[in-house]
Amino acid sequence: MNLGLVKQIGDGKDSNVWSINWLLDTSALPPMYRQDSLVDITLKVCDLFIPNKDIWDKEKVRETLTPEDAERVLRLKPSLSRLDSDVWGGFSPDSTFLNLHYLVACTKKRNSELGNFKTFPWILWNLWKSRNELVFENSRS
Repeated sequence: MNLGLVKQIGDGKDSNVWSINWLLDTSALPPMYRQDSLVDITLKVCDLFIPNKDIWDKEKVRETLTPEDAERVLRLKPSLSRLDSDVWGGFSPDSTFLNLHYLVACTKKRNSELGNFKTFPWILWNLWKSRNELVFENSRS
């Protein structure tokens, strides 16, 4: 069930920079380190913040990570007031078609790693219901 999960960074205290999937590109993955930098394998995500603030230390992020991953990290909004948590990152935020295609493809796998899909009809029904509310009642639920 871990397939598609990404760690949403809160205070960053429980998340190791190199061993958890906390960046989302085409899939959830840990960042890549710069080849010319020393790598601290115990580095926590909170170590990349300005101390006691939920703001990234831009210089440290750019010194530690590849340029592409540094930019991905700097777009994230951490929060010292919440814990890190696992969230679903397996779907495209831009395409309902891709999301439905992904779900249908998963249901066709006999030995799916994603578990039981008894909720799949409910997902479709809720999408249909929300779409109808938007189209016919001009409201969002």
